[in-house]
Amino acid sequence: MTTVIGLFADEMKAEEAINALTTADMDDLEFETISRWAQADDTAAAAPTLGSDRGAAVVPVVGNMFSSWSLDPEEEEYFRRNVQNGGVLVVVDVDDDDDVPQVRSILQESSEKVAVSS
Repeated sequence: MTTVIGLFADEMKAEEAINALTTADMDDLEFETISRWAQADDTAAAAPTLGSDRGAAVVPVVGNMFSSWSLDPEEEEYFRRNVQNGGVLVVVDVDDDDDVPQVRSILQESSEKVAVSS
């Protein structure tokens, strides 16, 4: 499984990407949005996925979740800081590695940064 993470300036941009993902001809995609990051305890909260009935429930996500994404410390800090300042992460788990380029392309169309972790 590969995880593709996109950072968006706001929920509207994130929703556009999610709508594009749901209309693309790809199976086996699971995604969630992360739009809140509490600075005090370094905890993120996954929000229901925007624009889709495939949304995840709101669940707390431990701040060190980035370690499972194999990101370097600078990327982790960049994503964390931007979410704390109003950005939205769209996290897509892709089962079929042949779909990764298309998912990445869709997220890159309107995101500020995209990272891929396998």
